[in-house]
Amino acid sequence: MATLPTLTGEYATQRESFVRLFTQQHLRGYPDPEDQVWPRVHFSNGHVRTIYPWCMVTPVGKFKPWSLLHRTQIPLVPGWAITVHKSQGMALERVIVNLTEAFAEGQVYVALSRATCLRGLKVEGNSQGLTVGQGGNAEVHEFLKEHFGTRMFEELEDETPEES
Repeated sequence: MATLPTLTGEYATQRESFVRLFTQQHLRGYPDPEDQVWPRVHFSNGHVRTIYPWCMVTPVGKFKPWSLLHRTQIPLVPGWAITVHKSQGMALERVIVNLTEAFAEGQVYVALSRATCLRGLKVEGNSQGLTVGQGGNAEVHEFLKEHFGTRMFEELEDETPEES
């Protein structure tokens, strides 16, 4: 496991102590050295950064000595899903589109066309999502043919996905 960076600023000593405790608990919870790693995030601009634990200490009370509340965590914001409707007008670098629950022809087209490039587009679900309504939407079929060719789900199952 990588050496933790030195903490500076207010309550640095306390924060460092809490981060060490957090790290020890992490190591005890993951005895296999292969699992004793901090997350490495690959950003779309090519940068790679290791994310270390961060501790925030907040004094509570009106008079000294204050009580100190602390929270130690890995500072990563979780990703979440949005509806196709909310995504209209957006250009997204990375998109996972699940076709399984599509119920209107325009949904599939809007969802697929949010991706700015094929490398950032992952299609999940099954081919039934492409045939919403009466045989599917002609625009969706044209979009898929233009960007993916005539090869679709069955032929692509054996291929390994491209690294992002």
